[in-house]
Amino acid sequence: MTLNQVTDGSGGVVARGVSVQAPGRITVSAAGTYNIQFSAQLDKTDAGTDLVNIWLALNGQNNPIEWTNTEVAVSSTGKSVAAWNFVLDLAASDYVQLMWSSPDSAMRLFSQPTQIAPVRPGIPSLIVTVTQVA
Repeated sequence: MTLNQVTDGSGGVVARGVSVQAPGRITVSAAGTYNIQFSAQLDKTDAGTDLVNIWLALNGQNNPIEWTNTEVAVSSTGKSVAAWNFVLDLAASDYVQLMWSSPDSAMRLFSQPTQIAPVRPGIPSLIVTVTQVA
């Protein structure tokens, strides 16, 4: 999963020791215990119900963090939101990545633009909050 708004103080982003150094690498500058929360809006463009898996990787996509995977069923009849949090001990300069996979090529992370009648703000495909708790 990639993150497009990464500038401190821009678009709701407040860094304070957490940065995005590549499209999906969330890097911490100080060792500590971190609460990583996310929500992702999922959608599929074909019929039926299919599965998507979402998990965390540490310091590279080929290094999945044990017991972080969750499987979600997504139906073609509406959007699904996957949202949970993880509490992890990280070293300075560690980075985590939110990973996802589905056997259905029609599965996607889906954002929606600002709507009118009635006016309402856009919906991001992914929201991530990282807070140092200890």
